[in-house]
Amino acid sequence: MMEDIVRKLEKGNVLFVAPMGWGKAAADTCQTTLGAKIAEELAKQGKRVGYIAPTLTLIDRKWDSLWSHLDVAVVASAGAGQLCARGHRYYPQRYCHKCTLKRSPPEGFTPPAKLHYSWLRENLQEDVCPYWVQESLLSRYPIILGHYGRLRRFRGINILIVDEIHEFVVPNIRQFDLLPLKERYSVIDASSLEALKESVDVLLLAHSDDEDLWGLYDTLQSDVVWIEDDVVYGASLRNMPRDTRILGLTATPPPGWPPEGWEEVRVEPERKPVAYVFTDYEWRYDRLDEIDASYYLTELLRWAGASTGFRIAVFATTSRRSLLEDLKQRYDNIDIYDAWGRYRIGVDLPDYDVAIVLWPSLHISVRRYMKSREADPDAAELVNAIQLSGRIRPNSEKKVVFAGTRFAKYWDYLSNFYELKELKL
Repeated sequence: MMEDIVRKLEKGNVLFVAPMGWGKAAADTCQTTLGAKIAEELAKQGKRVGYIAPTLTLIDRKWDSLWSHLDVAVVASAGAGQLCARGHRYYPQRYCHKCTLKRSPPEGFTPPAKLHYSWLRENLQEDVCPYWVQESLLSRYPIILGHYGRLRRFRGINILIVDEIHEFVVPNIRQFDLLPLKERYSVIDASSLEALKESVDVLLLAHSDDEDLWGLYDTLQSDVVWIEDDVVYGASLRNMPRDTRILGLTATPPPGWPPEGWEEVRVEPERKPVAYVFTDYEWRYDRLDEIDASYYLTELLRWAGASTGFRIAVFATTSRRSLLEDLKQRYDNIDIYDAWGRYRIGVDLPDYDVAIVLWPSLHISVRRYMKSREADPDAAELVNAIQLSGRIRPNSEKKVVFAGTRFAKYWDYLSNFYELKELKL
């Protein structure tokens, strides 16, 4: 399979699709995934390879067991926020012009062939900047790893391997808790977005060293922003990388993929787990009948085993979570997760017996924003729903429920991942 993909990459972009839980490749005795093997093979052929993942955590998690065992040199890079010696997490480059730290490695400096960014923090002298030294070293390595935000720093790349490439179809949603800053600064006005932006700009003039203020400022620069329950949310769409050959890795290709002109290599699942589509009720933004919604949610939770002690994970957007909080008081075996929170990517929740994903999971502001960009919000909903359902590692003893009539419209797409059954109560 690896040889086939490498051969196809000589002609154009390739999408590799593997079943959920397969990890994009079966691990061998070296704990090497297919993506890493391909990067290694391409590097041995003299090509420079970039490998990006949605978050730096996904790179870190696989460093010891995967990347550090390759037979070629590889560097795991990080942004200035992780490597700034002064501890500036947001926009650290704003201080670089007056920073006295050296930007070049000392004479005779020899980094290891398998370089993780943390090694620079631990081994460079205190008068040397780890971030700028890292940037000066990248050209020495045939394989460069990093999170999506590092892509613009990958220069001279022949092949780009994109893990979780479906993330370029769904919005990148960030969130920032206002309460700690409100306790620190009484002048913060969150009565509207305009008032909040103005108060943050004023505060930064007097408190430019407050990293939390810069974090809030960063979130407010998103393409679409909204405030709910003293939490600021920001959403943006990523642009698909261009001007380089791409190998995309995913378990959840969006509807209509692969993109035009791409070749697909797919591993079919030996067996699909069962999932239910609950069609008794349609949750809509313009139809928030709380009595009806609470009734149907209660019936659904009872069917799922809430009263029998089954552990249930429910993924919902804010308007649905507010309804579920009352129900959660009746059952201590139900946990409610933000459908676009930190459990979306790279997190497993195997202790749950049931996963319930409610439609819609996107905030109405994000759906409108995506439509304005001629992007399909339903495609994002579907990809996210499959990703969330996979967090519990579905098997024959667990239940997955897609709750909402709209899911039935995409029965054929969901059937790529599950054996579907209609659920009516």
